[in-house]
Amino acid sequence: MRHGERAFLYGLVTLTLLVALRGGWPEQHAAARSDRPRAAELKIAVCDVYQAARKLLDTDKFKPAREAKAKDFSDKGEAMNKELTEMAEKLKDMSPKDEEAQKLFGEYQRKQREAAIANQRFQAEFDSFFSSQFVQAYEQARAATQAVADKRGYPIVVASRTKEPKITADAPQRVIEAVLARPIVHSPEADDITDDVLEDLKLE
Repeated sequence: MRHGERAFLYGLVTLTLLVALRGGWPEQHAAARSDRPRAAELKIAVCDVYQAARKLLDTDKFKPAREAKAKDFSDKGEAMNKELTEMAEKLKDMSPKDEEAQKLFGEYQRKQREAAIANQRFQAEFDSFFSSQFVQAYEQARAATQAVADKRGYPIVVASRTKEPKITADAPQRVIEAVLARPIVHSPEADDITDDVLEDLKLE
């Protein structure tokens, strides 16, 4: 093999290896990029999934159980408060030096501490119960959103508060949360599928 032919062959092999390492010829990359849908060609919908979830929480599937849980905790709290009130009334008519009064006062303080701990536990349990319900409502709203989007030909749906454009929160953290819940600054009204989702869930 002549020196010129050998140099040409080595050069061709080197070029082939470089092409393989880079993933193909430039024309192949261009063709692949041209096949990808551009952002302007994608149909993107907007949905207030949060609103749908909140409305679901007020339906018979969730609300009665939540109200029953709240009433149970409220009744237990009122029973403890009633007992503390009765003990406080007895202490008013007793002398602080009375041994019986001192004993009752010690019992009163113990009951106060127990009531405070119980109220904290009730609140934590209710918060956990509400959070569980909210997750269930959100998943149901999310499934309905996906179904509506598939039906209307939207491959992408952005969750954003669309029905409440004005922020009314006054606490800094709540304002930040409200802003973050509105990632969409502007979108065509026709691409807002919130009402369709609410209708699918039979909420309107």
